[in-house]
Amino acid sequence: MTRASTMLCALLAASPALAAEPPALESLEREYKLVFAPNYDLHMVAAASPTLNRMTQDLYLYGIGPHLPPVLDNVLGTTWAVFFTYTTMLFPHEFGHWTRAQQVDSQFIFHNFMPLLPYTTVEMPDDASHADSALLSAGGFEVNGLVARQTQLDFYENGGAWSDELAHGLLNELFFPIYAVVFPAKAEEAVTWTETRGDPVHVVLPVYERHTGRPPVDADGAVDPELTRLYREAVLFSVLWTALDPGLIQQGMSFTDSGFDAREAWMPVRTERLGWTWGTQFNPSPLGYELYLLQYLLVDQRTFEVAVKYGRPMKNNGIRVSAPDLLETAGVRLGAEVEVWDQDVYGLGVSATASAEVSIHGGLGAVGQLGYKTDGYVMGRGIDRTPFGALGLSYRFQHGPRTAAASDPADK
Repeated sequence: MTRASTMLCALLAASPALAAEPPALESLEREYKLVFAPNYDLHMVAAASPTLNRMTQDLYLYGIGPHLPPVLDNVLGTTWAVFFTYTTMLFPHEFGHWTRAQQVDSQFIFHNFMPLLPYTTVEMPDDASHADSALLSAGGFEVNGLVARQTQLDFYENGGAWSDELAHGLLNELFFPIYAVVFPAKAEEAVTWTETRGDPVHVVLPVYERHTGRPPVDADGAVDPELTRLYREAVLFSVLWTALDPGLIQQGMSFTDSGFDAREAWMPVRTERLGWTWGTQFNPSPLGYELYLLQYLLVDQRTFEVAVKYGRPMKNNGIRVSAPDLLETAGVRLGAEVEVWDQDVYGLGVSATASAEVSIHGGLGAVGQLGYKTDGYVMGRGIDRTPFGALGLSYRFQHGPRTAAASDPADK
């Protein structure tokens, strides 16, 4: 985690500069959203991450930058964008581990909260299973994956997004492959698995142990070839599968933009009534890595996401259909999501979710979510059969250099 922190500082040097320029999409709104979810649901952390990034960037754009001379504004603005884009990506990652630790009766301990070099350790009970360890280890990347997914879903739903939001989403999407490629583990060496270093290794090892029931290193000190193959396969697919995502290019272009710039969502098929594009997502899960093939559809200005999932080494196949703006009328916005899976250990399962956003006054809204799932792994949710839900507040306003007028969420 600390090596990734240092590595990402260099990447973020290209973060969007915070200069006061007119927005590219005049009608695009800014949204803050904070929710509370019981039972340590990772969606609570994932919702806070982009909101904290927007708030910190807006603090500079509206409160600090306008009072500085241009030269100082350019330097401090870029430094501010780099620092807070980075920290609002990294610390939710760490709290993803912490949240999953609570679910498996373990402790994820923060020894410091240094912005660039947080130091953390894990204490698990003696009877903790490989499944518990895999869930805890994957929790950080789960939060990154949830943020990346929501960023792109909002991008296509709204027809565009602010550049600082896209940059933040991009870093969340790339966290695993960058970490694994820039700091590759020597998978054939026993010390890698007996004294594990870095999240990619921590994720793959308990999945292998759970799947095979074998130790990673035999009595002669040789690493199991299946473990070596699984690690290299996960790293390879994290790079190649992610590289096939066309949204990656659109988000990457945002690093050249200013703080008030926005980018219009590109779709190869676009008519008055129909829009379509595709996407990909890689997710390291407690059952092994997952590959999502995504289809984004706009039908009569309603957004649909259809995701087909394949996972290994443990069987983990499924399909998800989401409609975040299924109905919008009189200040009320309703959405729905259904996911079905077939997984080793858990078998066939289903999750269903209904969501709502209700306008209160002057851009302020109430948000809620209610759902139920059977036993099985779903990104961000608990493993066991359980109902789930969340409540929170949202705030929408026109984001621009001269105005922050509130607007009604129903006026999208």
